[in-house]
Amino acid sequence: MSRRLRRFSRPLATAYLSALPLLATSQMPVHFSFTANTGNNATIAVPVSAHPAVGETSLVSGDEIGVFIPGGICAGAVVWTGVNTAITVWGDNDQTPEVDGARAGDRPWFRVWLHTTQTEHDSVPVSYSAGDGTYIANAMHVLASLGGIPALVPSARGSADGRGQDRLSIYPNPFNPTTNIIFNLDRAEHVRVIVTDVAGRRIAEILNTWLNAGSHTVRYDASTLKSGVYACRIIAGSYSQTRLMILVR
Repeated sequence: MSRRLRRFSRPLATAYLSALPLLATSQMPVHFSFTANTGNNATIAVPVSAHPAVGETSLVSGDEIGVFIPGGICAGAVVWTGVNTAITVWGDNDQTPEVDGARAGDRPWFRVWLHTTQTEHDSVPVSYSAGDGTYIANAMHVLASLGGIPALVPSARGSADGRGQDRLSIYPNPFNPTTNIIFNLDRAEHVRVIVTDVAGRRIAEILNTWLNAGSHTVRYDASTLKSGVYACRIIAGSYSQTRLMILVR
């Protein structure tokens, strides 16, 4: 079954891309094809920090990243240009009998086409820093890695006291306009929680105090900020960790 490729806007990608210092130029994929403008969509952001690669080969300008769903259907694709970008994942058009996009609950996988070698690579591994890729209309997901090195990891590695474990979470995420920043302390520590934009510019320091061991929740109100992607960083003693959070108005 052929797939039509048409020009489209990226309604959900707007908030993400507008927050980034460098934006992808508009190029249409030539290898991957899909049906666009189906009436619903989600977005998977691909920042430079995801280090897009196939094995040890980093993607270069002109390579393509395709998102596929059950049945081997391509639901969206983007041309990699070496800067931050996002893929619009188109949902199924319920007004047509054929399946031409993602359905609620579909888990996508990724294929990469390397234009210099004219080769397509299937099931490229990914990890997420926000969301998990599951298709829900209007959802926003952000890749931490695509066949490369995860972008957001604890700066301290695991040790006997568990200080290198993943212990920062944000819920809900995406959010509007408030969310909960949840973290665990193995011992009493001086803790700072800082919010920055994706370029690293500080927006707010929402916590700077000593806390006892245990679970802690800090409510963050972003009502003064524009829609976009922001970073939340916790610093507790020698440990630090960063998570992306998405404000969608």
